[in-house]
Amino acid sequence: MRLGNSAKLNSFGSGNRAEQLMSVSEKRVCVGDLQFGLYNRPAHPELFNIDHRQDIEERMYWASIWLVEGGHVVTFCWKKLFMVEVLGGGNGLRPRHGVLQRFPLRGERTCRQRCTQGLGYVMAGQVERMSKKVFASVYQDVLARAQSRGTLVLHGRTDRAQSRFGYVEVEARERELHVTTCHAFPEELAMAKTQSIFKAPVKSRRVGKPARKSDQGQSPKQ
Repeated sequence: MRLGNSAKLNSFGSGNRAEQLMSVSEKRVCVGDLQFGLYNRPAHPELFNIDHRQDIEERMYWASIWLVEGGHVVTFCWKKLFMVEVLGGGNGLRPRHGVLQRFPLRGERTCRQRCTQGLGYVMAGQVERMSKKVFASVYQDVLARAQSRGTLVLHGRTDRAQSRFGYVEVEARERELHVTTCHAFPEELAMAKTQSIFKAPVKSRRVGKPARKSDQGQSPKQ
């Protein structure tokens, strides 16, 4: 389990104009403001306050998972095609090029997408509001789970009995990436959870390492 904040990360590159890039506001996120977005272009790391980053390279794809305040960003790349999942505050998810789906995360929601050349995606998410007693129990369950798997990052003040946190658990398979997240909002007695699967096409050739910085800012070919 990893606790605390990590240093800011280097940019993937600035091949696109800043106004075409996705960003998440630094303003404190409320659970009622959460917006889900799915994009076919990479997110720019310099426009996010990234608390934790996990990079994965498999034979068929590469991926990068970021935990940010009140949400997360998952980038999945097969060849030069991108599938990017973003969960964050509504003010930070302004309309941009490459939007595949976008909606407020309220109650239970699902999302499916099939893109160019068979790149696939499915997500199930929900926002749960609980009683104080139930929230305390679920909060401790996630903390206990994080002792043996996944990554937990505390946000804001850590001297409180219950701090905001972001939790991510990643399972990388040959053609699939499974990502489970949980974001806690103690002041609102609420949690936002997502389970996502990114799928590379069945007939995939081996992919190389992530493109150079100057290449990754460019739009994927359609």
